[in-house]
Amino acid sequence: MKYIELRIPAKYKQFFYENRQKILEEIDKLLTNKKQFQPKDTYYIYDERVFLTVDELYYQKLEELSKKYKVKLSKLIRSIFFNLS
Repeated sequence: MKYIELRIPAKYKQFFYENRQKILEEIDKLLTNKKQFQPKDTYYIYDERVFLTVDELYYQKLEELSKKYKVKLSKLIRSIFFNLS
């Protein structure tokens, strides 16, 4: 198992953990080309750490996806998360 750490605003911490499964579903849509990645920049202070746990194979797919869109893995997941909220 791999733990992916990313930083988000403290007010979204609970929302992140409640919606982990939705985040993974959105990542699956990106992996199967059913959806396009839309980066979302926010101007919040990222003062809280959260973790997403995935298996090794899924992690490799995420790394490929981050290379494809030329963004860091944490920014990729954070953008997906903010597009949900």
